[in-house]
Amino acid sequence: MDLKELTRELSRLNPGAGIVSGLKENPKVIFGLLEPEKLVMPKGYYYNDKNGITNKHESETGNYNYFEYRILFEKKKSWLARIFGK
Repeated sequence: MDLKELTRELSRLNPGAGIVSGLKENPKVIFGLLEPEKLVMPKGYYYNDKNGITNKHESETGNYNYFEYRILFEKKKSWLARIFGK
């Protein structure tokens, strides 16, 4: 699956997750609003910290894809939570 196909499939499986890709400055990066562990992955794909979104050990041909995943907007604690540690 190439970047466009994977992005389309991730969007279908995770409606509302804001999955986008194809930015010229980051051609192998997929962006989204959810933590990667919360994404529903297409069959044969999974996420790990080393390879990002990949099908490394699931590929039947031995050739595999990997794409970095970045969260678009990190949720930050409120200033009260930062001060009081909650």
